[in-house]
Amino acid sequence: MVVERILWFNERLQDADFNWNLQDYDYSSFGYMVGIGSQYPETTLPYDAAINKLKDIGVKYNIDNIKTIAESDKYKITRLFQIVAASSSYLLNEANAIKNNKLTLDIIDYMSLDENKGIMFDISLFITLMGKPNKNYQAAVNALISVTERIREIGQYPKDDIRIGLRGSFPMSDL
Repeated sequence: MVVERILWFNERLQDADFNWNLQDYDYSSFGYMVGIGSQYPETTLPYDAAINKLKDIGVKYNIDNIKTIAESDKYKITRLFQIVAASSSYLLNEANAIKNNKLTLDIIDYMSLDENKGIMFDISLFITLMGKPNKNYQAAVNALISVTERIREIGQYPKDDIRIGLRGSFPMSDL
């Protein structure tokens, strides 16, 4: 979902009517996701194409390039990453579950302690960098790609298409 959200919000950067001024968590509310879904239909990308788009986004918003972007565009880019970081709390919960079970995962030969530590580091890195203004978003994107690749390899998940839409976890109180 993090990959999907970055790609989805990145597509909104050129939309003059898109509202970047809501509270971070409003973009993850059930009502918002349902309402905005009718305005921006979901699309799909092959996995490798989605990863390549992420890499391009990382280069475009690296520490050097972000300095040369107009302030109005820089604001939207910063918001993109802040919104995605704020909506990643579910990922932190899952990461903590993996961390709490690291010994079991190692014993059953599913995920080594080193793999676990690397995944936890990359998740922390990309969420922290995304949540701060004018950071090296390329480092955040690269850490996200690294985590995505490692989790797919460890879990032997297929490289299915990535759906680009605004979906995500939301609190039960939103229902």
